[in-house]
Amino acid sequence: MNDELVFLSLQADLLNHTWSAIDRALSEKTFHLVVGKDRAVTLEYIYGSLKVLIIGNEKNIRSWFKSPPPKKAVYAPYKAQILSNHACFFLGIGDSSQALEAVKEAIHLSQNRSWAGLARAYRLFALVNLSRRRTESGFGESRTSGEALEYSGFAVENAEKSGDADELAISAYYAASIQLLFGNISKATRYAAQAEESALSAGRNDWADRARFLSGKLRFETGHYREALILFEDIRDKPHDGMTKEKEVLLDTWAYRTRIYSQNPLCPKPSKCGSDGDLFEVEAAWLSGDCTLAAEAAARFSTRLPQEDEFLHIEQPDWHSGFAQCEFLLIPRTDLFTRMCGAFQSLALAKISRGKGEDCRSFQHFLRDDRFSEMDPNDPFYFYAWFKILEESGAAQVDMNTAVSMAFKRLQRRATRIDDMETRRDWLSLPLWNAALFQAAREYKLI
Repeated sequence: MNDELVFLSLQADLLNHTWSAIDRALSEKTFHLVVGKDRAVTLEYIYGSLKVLIIGNEKNIRSWFKSPPPKKAVYAPYKAQILSNHACFFLGIGDSSQALEAVKEAIHLSQNRSWAGLARAYRLFALVNLSRRRTESGFGESRTSGEALEYSGFAVENAEKSGDADELAISAYYAASIQLLFGNISKATRYAAQAEESALSAGRNDWADRARFLSGKLRFETGHYREALILFEDIRDKPHDGMTKEKEVLLDTWAYRTRIYSQNPLCPKPSKCGSDGDLFEVEAAWLSGDCTLAAEAAARFSTRLPQEDEFLHIEQPDWHSGFAQCEFLLIPRTDLFTRMCGAFQSLALAKISRGKGEDCRSFQHFLRDDRFSEMDPNDPFYFYAWFKILEESGAAQVDMNTAVSMAFKRLQRRATRIDDMETRRDWLSLPLWNAALFQAAREYKLI
């Protein structure tokens, strides 16, 4: 009996949710008759840990990984699979050091073998690099982004080579997310389409819908708000996979955001929308031109900010936030929400006080923070906000020139990462904040 075929059969039942026979064999103590006595203990552990990562909630996952793995795996790639599962868990709880240790050993055990698990190990190594930037402020960003980009590409290539459509779907999804963070919107769009196609071919409709959602975000990022809205509504009305309440709420919330930008900033907020929707309400108030309303909405939101990060799910689509499995891989949830809310609050207070209040300058400390990341898709907006805050505060002309110049350079630098000319033009001219920054650059004779 081939060791890899035994594992792949077990994995296929897990991914297809056809595990009832396995569960029955485990409960009846006959599992060893199916997989072989020497493999039974190791495969039982692999099965249980992978199953809980695919379908379990945070409580289930934390409980399972309290149990130590088998002391000895009879087949090296089985040990690699155990290590990859542990890397997923450590990523989930934010322990980047242990995640890195586990995934590096998994790659070492898989690298010189004809083993489909190598693609997954590469994918996890890419995510670990993002996680390290997320939790260790002194870790170099260029190295982090370079390794994340490189190994996410390796993951896709190896999944294609091995013919593993399941892993290809997930690897392409995360490769798209990393490219979005880096700024190559066109390459992210290609990966997202590949993720959806591969997920459908593998019967992973859950990941197909998550990939479609990411495609919608990418349309939003390039200023194609109407197309993003149509896609979010289409996923809700005609999902590839079933529609849970959490998924429906998220899709309604992001449809609300696209309406804010494309139709009417004061359109009704969904009755259930979670933290994403509360943040978008702040955006809507500012875009409506009502600075008092924006300041009040930001003050309310800041009192409801989560104090701790949620568990990062890696092996199952996470619908609790539209920033999950993308921005939250790099930027802690509290940091992202605080920064976005703080930008709008500072803009509103600067407009209200006309430079007379100290609160209007509070946003600038974010730009001096050594954890501020050029891999944040909101990077150009934050520097545009800084310029507008200085403008409202009556700053000296030289400071205004510097602020606009710095903001425009960051916009241009991010644009150079887009490998398709048409997408680059769209990204520079269509998104609301990028277009406003472009106009400011013209006014200050930078172009």
